[in-house]
Amino acid sequence: MNGIDDLPVLVRNKAAALGASEWLSELPALVAGLQREWRIAVGPAYEDGTEAFVARATLEDGT
Repeated sequence: MNGIDDLPVLVRNKAAALGASEWLSELPALVAGLQREWRIAVGPAYEDGTEAFVARATLEDGT
């Protein structure tokens, strides 16, 4: 799981209302690229986000 599917509805709606539909569509690829580059696993998005994609990330060593 990369957390993108769990992006809070409020964040999706605000992004769409502000004309950031491209950001929404590119977000999965952006997060996937950062996971590879930084060697992290991105967990579910925090449910109370209102303005951005925020999720827990874990390093390869589990920290």
